[in-house]
Amino acid sequence: MSTVHNLPDETIMEKIKEGNLAAMAVLFERYNRRLFNFFLKMGLKREISQDLTQNLFYRMIKYRRTYKSGAIVRTWIYQIARNLYNDYRRRR
Repeated sequence: MSTVHNLPDETIMEKIKEGNLAAMAVLFERYNRRLFNFFLKMGLKREISQDLTQNLFYRMIKYRRTYKSGAIVRTWIYQIARNLYNDYRRRR
């Protein structure tokens, strides 16, 4: 796994897309705090932000095959985050 830590997000995402789900740990380390803070800044409570952050990584795994090769992973992740936020607001 240590070799994966040095790879760019896009390469890691390709590995995840190919089925190496253990590589998700690296993206989790890189983005977990940022995404949690994203939800907090959207005005959500800590518990809700934690739940949405966890759901985001679940969706990344579930929809990993929808990631388009060469796309910027950060953009893809934040699109999922916005969708989760919008879904949450609609349900409320």
